Amino acid sequence: HGLTVHQLELQPQEGGAWHFTATLTQNLNRGAVNSGRLRLSVEGTQDGQLRELSWAVLRQQPDAEGVSYSFKYFQQVEGDFILPAGMRPIRVVVHLDPARGAAAEQSFGWADATGDGAAGG
Repeated sequence: HGLTVHQLELQPQEGGAWHFTATLTQNLNRGAVNSGRLRLSVEGTQDGQLRELSWAVLRQQPDAEGVSYSFKYFQQVEGDFILPAGMRPIRVVVHLDPARGAAAEQSFGWADATGDGAAGG
């Protein structure tokens, strides 16, 4: 149904925390309200092993709910998460679980989302 993550920005905070801003858009059903929950997962390496950290791990809450969204055209959704010590992130995956319709996910390179990839292209 045209639900996409137009942009994802990550900003470092104190103590290993990160603040994210995801800009959500919908291309179809213009004028209809799109609502649901957004969750992130982070893929990277820790202790030489490939790992994917779920939203519950990033939020340090086993029953962490996603960040709710509700919009007609676009919305910026914000939140915070914590990366465990020793985690070297490679990619962030944004999972969208709409109230109606199919779930969607989109991945972003960590360097792109943090702005570190600007010089490398």
